[in-house]
Amino acid sequence: MDKMVLTSFNKAELENIVLDCLKAFHEHKPEPEPEPSREDMAQLLTKKEAAKLLACSPSTIDSYRRSGVLKATMIGRAVRFTRGEVLGFIAAREK
Repeated sequence: MDKMVLTSFNKAELENIVLDCLKAFHEHKPEPEPEPSREDMAQLLTKKEAAKLLACSPSTIDSYRRSGVLKATMIGRAVRFTRGEVLGFIAAREK
């Protein structure tokens, strides 16, 4: 079990610690994500998978599809979305 260490700081010391942490946070640059391959972009996603990728509900995916914001592919009666379409939607939304 880890030991707990208690210490005290005066106001100026605590302010410096917080400022140093904030500076380090703002200077942090995350690793860029690798570009998806053609196979990844063409991968078909279910409505539930697309909703998870977009961090929204499946009913929101239905709304996007009905309004034409997100293009769907029909396979029989099943609705599918290409990963490339969903990632493109994310990129456009972030601009």
